Amino acid sequence: MEKDNKYYTPSIKEFYIGFEYETLRGFQDGTVKSIENYIKEDLAGNWNKDIIESINHLPYVERSLCGKNAEKGLPGIRVKYLDKEDIESFGFEYFNRNMYNQLVYIRKSNLERFIYQYDLIELGDNKYYIRSGYGQTGQFAGTIKNKSELKVILTQIGFFNDKR
Repeated sequence: MEKDNKYYTPSIKEFYIGFEYETLRGFQDGTVKSIENYIKEDLAGNWNKDIIESINHLPYVERSLCGKNAEKGLPGIRVKYLDKEDIESFGFEYFNRNMYNQLVYIRKSNLERFIYQYDLIELGDNKYYIRSGYGQTGQFAGTIKNKSELKVILTQIGFFNDKR
């Protein structure tokens, strides 16, 4: 999971209701900014967390991704790559590195007679494998770039419905 840069500029196709991202102060209003202004705001840490709550947000997102500032290489939107903190926010705990040097996270739920477990294994290059159940059946194998995508995958495999 160690990346040279922990953020990336998303494409407009990645946005949906519930998608989490960050915006740089002053870069969503459509006014053209200078590189100096961008660097100043970035160094000051003026990135604000945001989430798409309705389709009414999308014109502002599109302007930030495709407007004059973005054309100059100054995108006012970024997304954090999936990291240990994000994975652990869903109740997973770091377990170990397996024999292939892949990071393994687990989430255990106690039942009366056995432990039901979810394993999330980092394969590298934003690729993950999730398996679950008593027999450890595969549930997902593929790319997960950010926390929002992980939440969607966990929802699809029934992770949040599992009352174990």
